[in-house]
Amino acid sequence: MNTTYVFFVDGFEEIEAIASVDILRRAGLNVEMISITNDKVVTGSHGVPVLCDDLFDETDFTNAEMLLLPGGTVALGEHEGLCKLLVDFA
Repeated sequence: MNTTYVFFVDGFEEIEAIASVDILRRAGLNVEMISITNDKVVTGSHGVPVLCDDLFDETDFTNAEMLLLPGGTVALGEHEGLCKLLVDFA
């Protein structure tokens, strides 16, 4: 099944991330929340902790249909593996 991957890092914008996941799942899409940290629990910019489904380094992205990058932090752009995935996906 094709999957939408949503990437999380400490400092993410809660509304952008969680509302997007909620809407996509309500629409019937398979959505996986991926932490690009070494912990499945990441904390948003307003202190809201979120438990992700998996870690970036433990995920196989071959079935990716869409990649979603919530705002709130520049740290997503500093993750080498994620940047490579985005270039390859494009």
